[in-house]
Amino acid sequence: MKNSKSISKSVAALTAALLGTTVTGASAQNHQETSILIYSEKNRIRATEGNFTLSKMLRNDYTLNLRFTYDGLTGATPTGASPSKYAQTITRASGGKTISVPAGEHPVDNSFKDTRFAAEAGLSRPLGRLNTLSFGAHASSEHDYTSLGINGGIARDFNRRNTTIGLSLAIARDVSKPVGGYHEPFSDIDAEIEDDRETRLERFSGKKRNVYDVIVSLTQVMDRQTLLVLNLSLNRANGYLTDP
Repeated sequence: MKNSKSISKSVAALTAALLGTTVTGASAQNHQETSILIYSEKNRIRATEGNFTLSKMLRNDYTLNLRFTYDGLTGATPTGASPSKYAQTITRASGGKTISVPAGEHPVDNSFKDTRFAAEAGLSRPLGRLNTLSFGAHASSEHDYTSLGINGGIARDFNRRNTTIGLSLAIARDVSKPVGGYHEPFSDIDAEIEDDRETRLERFSGKKRNVYDVIVSLTQVMDRQTLLVLNLSLNRANGYLTDP
């Protein structure tokens, strides 16, 4: 049953991964990993991504999991428009600024850039022989977007550890600040220049969104090479749901 036990412990990791954290069984060893990705297109977009993960066993059978991420994007990015025999004028995200494109050239935004820093932390421990409890938190920050969240879950083994049922909950609080501010649907962006100071401040203030997730999972060991996993998820979000 050693193989079945190892498989069943992966259930908590699978369920928690869906909510943005990582759970490691008590039998895991200390582990750390670092990775760097560099991607570049000539005269176009350049991307750099770095990840660091750490899994460490603590006292009283606790397991600590940490993950840090950096994403950097710079360079020219396509806007979705096509080249034209006439000169074109396009706007940046949310109508922030205009870009003039000469005739015959592909419209791109040469000033595009974005940077994201993210951190995740998770803590888990077994409760008795058949239960595993986990909880964690995450934070992500960009120049126009911020996300904070917490999550928790519990998994229980049955049927000689061949069957596992898990329940996970997560809550996230996101704040969006689009470049160029917010605009009413089908509104005249040029007319907003005449808005009063209070209206302009409101247009550039952060808009909030709350996200709630519930996941119920069932995992069944079929044989030594087959694992059946069923997940039922419920998601609810309210607040500013547009992605400008």
